[in-house]
Amino acid sequence: MIQPDLTSIVRSGQILAETARMCMDNITVGNTPQAIDTIIHDFVISAGGAPSFLGFESYKYSGCISINNTLVHGLPTNIPFKDGDVVSIDLGVQYNGWHTDGAFTTIIGSVSPHIHSALLATRKALYNGIAVCLPGMRIGDISHAVQKVADDNSLCIIKELSGHGIGRHLHEPPSIPNFGTKGTGQMLSPGMVLAIEPIFAVPMSLPAPHHFTCPIKTAHDGWSIELNPTLIGVHFEHTVYITDSKPIIVTQFVDSKDNVW
Repeated sequence: MIQPDLTSIVRSGQILAETARMCMDNITVGNTPQAIDTIIHDFVISAGGAPSFLGFESYKYSGCISINNTLVHGLPTNIPFKDGDVVSIDLGVQYNGWHTDGAFTTIIGSVSPHIHSALLATRKALYNGIAVCLPGMRIGDISHAVQKVADDNSLCIIKELSGHGIGRHLHEPPSIPNFGTKGTGQMLSPGMVLAIEPIFAVPMSLPAPHHFTCPIKTAHDGWSIELNPTLIGVHFEHTVYITDSKPIIVTQFVDSKDNVW
C-alpha cells in the first residue's frame, strides 16, 4: 500500500467541505442543479484542487446532484429546484494527486416529518460507521454499525451500492457494504483512507413500514441511478483517515448554525 500523504488528503477534504458549504447555501427554490455544478467546479479550481468526478469514466460534470427518487449519480440539469425537493450532492476533490469523496442530503422547504427523520438517521448511520473506524476493527464492524441504524429506523438499504477505499484513485479497495456482520472482512489499520457511505431509501408520502423493497435502475441518461417514484433517496458520505487512535474525518465541517456534516 502506498503511504498516504495526510497533508494533501486533509487539504483535499477541506476544499470538499468548503465546496459543500457553498452548495448548501445555494440549494434554494428557483436555482438549478447546473448552477450548483458551476459553483462546485469554479470553487474547487480556485482553491487549487480539481473535481475528481469531471472526466471520470467520461463523466462531464463536477458534481452529482440527485433529486427525490434519483438516488445517486444524478446529472446536473437546468430544471429549477422546487419546494419539497430532497437533494443529494455528491462531491469528489483531487488535490496534489490525492482524492477525497463526500456527500450530503438536504431538504428544500417543507416535507413530511418522516423524511426529516430519515435524513437524521442516515447521518447517524454515517457517524456510527465512522466511530468503529479503529485499528483492529474490521470492515464488517463498519457495515454492521450502518445497518443497525437503517434497521432501527425502517430504512431500506441499497445493497448494490457501497462505500470504498480512496486515495490515489477515486475508488479503491476495500468495498464497504452498508450491511454486514461484526468481526468479518478486512482488518483496519493506520494509514487506510476510507469513504463511508450510507445510501438508503424511504417512502415519499407515508412513514416507512417495517419492510419494503427498494429496487434501483439506471436512467436513460446512462448515469442516474433511480428508485421507484414513490421512494426518496438519502445519501451521506465522509472520507476518513485511520490513525492509531480515533479516525480523522477529513471532509467534515460545522457551519455557523452548528449543523454538522
